[in-house]
Amino acid sequence: MIGSAARKALLLGYWNRTLRIDTKRRALSGAEPRSWSENTCRQRDLICQLLVSAWSSQFWKLRIDAPPASEAEWESWWHRLPILDKSDIRSGMLLVNDACNNLNWRWETSGGSTGEPVRVAHDNHYLGWRTAHKLNLDSWMGVAPGQRRLLLWGSEADLLGTKQSFKRRFGRILRGERWFNAFSVTDQSAVDFVRAVNAWKPGQILAYAESLTDLSKRIEAMHLEIRHRPSIMVTAGNLLPDMRATLERIWKTEPYNRYGSREVGDMACQRDGAGPLYVCPLIHRLDILPDGESITRSEGEGSIIVTLLTNSVMPLIRYRIGDRGILRAPRPDDRLQWQCLDKVVGRESDIFYAPGGKKVHGEFLTHLLYHKTWVSRFRFTQTDEDHIKLELETRAEPPTEEILTIRKAIQVVFGDGCKLSIIRTPRIPPLPSGKHRYTICTYTPPNAP
Repeated sequence: MIGSAARKALLLGYWNRTLRIDTKRRALSGAEPRSWSENTCRQRDLICQLLVSAWSSQFWKLRIDAPPASEAEWESWWHRLPILDKSDIRSGMLLVNDACNNLNWRWETSGGSTGEPVRVAHDNHYLGWRTAHKLNLDSWMGVAPGQRRLLLWGSEADLLGTKQSFKRRFGRILRGERWFNAFSVTDQSAVDFVRAVNAWKPGQILAYAESLTDLSKRIEAMHLEIRHRPSIMVTAGNLLPDMRATLERIWKTEPYNRYGSREVGDMACQRDGAGPLYVCPLIHRLDILPDGESITRSEGEGSIIVTLLTNSVMPLIRYRIGDRGILRAPRPDDRLQWQCLDKVVGRESDIFYAPGGKKVHGEFLTHLLYHKTWVSRFRFTQTDEDHIKLELETRAEPPTEEILTIRKAIQVVFGDGCKLSIIRTPRIPPLPSGKHRYTICTYTPPNAP
């Protein structure tokens, strides 16, 4: 077996040789003590460098003019630039052909949590920053490169019975990783997971938020003893308050929340087990597009618009990622003077509609099932203005009075004519991406923007 020290030396040597991560890690560490104004100035320089690469593509030449020389006009200019969406990416016009000849790059496909996977090109410059950023985020938790890690992660190959390639298996050994399948959590996998935690003593658990919550509830129900306490990083889903409480109760530690996507990497992460998710100014800039508006803002609630600053081969500038969040500037007492993502509210498709087109966030519905011990898993789906479907996996018979309370709450918000169909099922099927979503709206009201 390879020890942690040997793994660290091998990994850092390989990453430095192929991706030059040393200078990038130093730059990331240097950004942490900087002031908000210093980080903002540096970020604007990086945006200007990105635009120079982008203008090699006819798509971006026609889309974005040069920024104003006046600092006072810069933000106004930026917020009025057009929004990039998934259909633009699918057109294939974003690829910077001139840069392709000079950069090592590869195609990657997003997970498609919205049912709309897209294919993006990433160059080695991006991969180096992505790797350095991950190492920096791990260091916030006290996790060193090469330290053992358990992953509760999506594995379509396990579900389909497909054998992993030698390269992939060797890579996991070299990185000190053991994988458990987040797409198929069972009582037996909970037993195996606890056994691995106790015997292997990993420094970190990296997991899908919903899958680790499900697995943790099984651990608690079976009275399994956890004798080792690793740090916990959760991602690939919204860490709801009830889920956080469950993880803290069972693992006796505060989980760190990380937010990212395959298109643009890790966008934000908590510096402490609680508090905002910080956005690194050297890698991403986030903006907010309020409902019904065409001009973005630097703060507030709405659709998340992301600019990736480290990928020249296929620039993603003001990209509508498909999530909603609450963004703000840092306060004096925040740990870092970086953009703060106070909350990832959910997918844009988590917005439901009451009569008259009134918007209701899906979080209202998830709150109706908080602290219901008889619920194992659920999903609300709105298929029409007056029809909501509730799929339920249950541990016990739902109490009649609690079901009536849920129906009444929905009728108060969605109107007396709204029908709630409740379907109890042994297993709620995952999305095509393999992930679980609590709320989905497939209905679009007439005259919707």
